Amino acid sequence: MWIPRNAVQINPLVVIHWSRLGPYHAARIGAAKNYFSEHGLRLTALEIFDAGDEYLWERAGLDDGVEHVTLFPNLPVEKISKLNLLRAIWKKLDCLQPQAVAINGYSSWDAWCLLAWCRAKGALPVLMSDSKWDDAPRKAAIESAKRWLVGMYGAALCAGSPHRAYLEGLGMKADKIFDGYDAVDNQFFIAQSDLVRSSPEAYRNLPGLENPRPYFLAAGRFLPRKNFAGLLRAYAVYKERCQNHGRDAWRLVLLGGGPERDFLLSEIQRLGIEKDVTLAGVQSYRTLPAYYALASAFIHSPLQDQWGLVVNEAMASGLPVLVSARAGCAADLVEEGVEGFTFDPQDVSGLGHVMSRMSSGEVDLQKMGSAARRKISNWGVERFARNLHRALLAGWSG
Repeated sequence: MWIPRNAVQINPLVVIHWSRLGPYHAARIGAAKNYFSEHGLRLTALEIFDAGDEYLWERAGLDDGVEHVTLFPNLPVEKISKLNLLRAIWKKLDCLQPQAVAINGYSSWDAWCLLAWCRAKGALPVLMSDSKWDDAPRKAAIESAKRWLVGMYGAALCAGSPHRAYLEGLGMKADKIFDGYDAVDNQFFIAQSDLVRSSPEAYRNLPGLENPRPYFLAAGRFLPRKNFAGLLRAYAVYKERCQNHGRDAWRLVLLGGGPERDFLLSEIQRLGIEKDVTLAGVQSYRTLPAYYALASAFIHSPLQDQWGLVVNEAMASGLPVLVSARAGCAADLVEEGVEGFTFDPQDVSGLGHVMSRMSSGEVDLQKMGSAARRKISNWGVERFARNLHRALLAGWSG
């Protein structure tokens, strides 16, 4: 059993960890800080580094009053030695003396250092994870090691039902696992997308939005596992079907960047869809709602994705969604024909079919978008804060 050290102390401290903070994390931290303060806990956000990661995140804008520590400011993670990282983490935690540490993941060196400190000092380690069974091929020896590692945590905050099942399979007790880890600031996307819809012409200067013709929207890193090439092939199938049935095809707008960008451009030309597809680049957090607001539907087509936070954003913006069955969010966020549809990401023809169905006029897009907003309202940062608190209490109770 983990018991808060100095339990009589007013407002015991909880540290929440991510390697680097982005807008997603800032919203969760702000919600947790407010919720914790109502329940007699303080919160400090611990960031390891703030430069050089693969996600091209903007700097996090933390709420006023949120305690925040960056161990290696202006230094990319590849420049930090394991020994220096270990020393920095232990020194900082020895200074802060938290009663619990919410640790992002269990496979990074910083996560191991944080877990080791908790075990050595008697603080409660809470695992924050969105891993699921089908993320990668699993090997018995590695899974056995994970069982041992997961067993060192007192409780867990996971993403959703597939992630809960995976943690239970690794030996964590069901009553120590809570969901809601992968959340975005729903209120931001609700308010901003509604604002854009009230005056759409003000946003027509953004790339891909000059044309008022309806469009599917997709967003993410241009990586093989994100399957944008498959989406382009499905779009070509979809466009041909529209032509065969005498219907106008919606456009396709892709947000993001990454190693596959040049390859995707060549695929667009090969497929002859260059007049219908726009690569609108990496957009700031501020401009994202314009793309969601003016889209007709959102597509998330990865071959593998632990959750898919862009789906949260789209649903909060009131969009119907087409979501790969391999995305971790699909099981909890998409009921067939209600918020949208799911599909096999390797079935190009099948994806083309659901795209055709979505744009056929036979689907009530407004009703589906409203259902998406209702569903995601239960999966916002408030759920993250509430269930992280529940995980802390479950861990402390033994």
